[in-house]
Amino acid sequence: MKRFIFTLIFALIVLGAFCMSYSDYWAFDVLGGSLIVIGGIIATVKTLKLENKALKITLLCLLYLAIILLLIAGSVRFSGTIILAIMGAAALVTYGFLIYTKAKG
Repeated sequence: MKRFIFTLIFALIVLGAFCMSYSDYWAFDVLGGSLIVIGGIIATVKTLKLENKALKITLLCLLYLAIILLLIAGSVRFSGTIILAIMGAAALVTYGFLIYTKAKG
């Protein structure tokens, strides 16, 4: 995966998560959610181009877990929101690490 696409995916997802978590207006929540979903779609297309089936399934599970957790953490306010956001960020970092090591080696 090229470095630009890799950076674009993470920038869209992280920007969407920040936009959802720091706004109280519903339009910014919709904007943030759409940024997360667009980043997820681009990441899905790029992940499906990999040859290794086991790695592909692992990456897609991590990606969708991160997207779902970040969408929930951004849209629903309760006492465990920070835990969901941390778990979503950890899944996204793990996805990035696996993609990065696959691209290097």
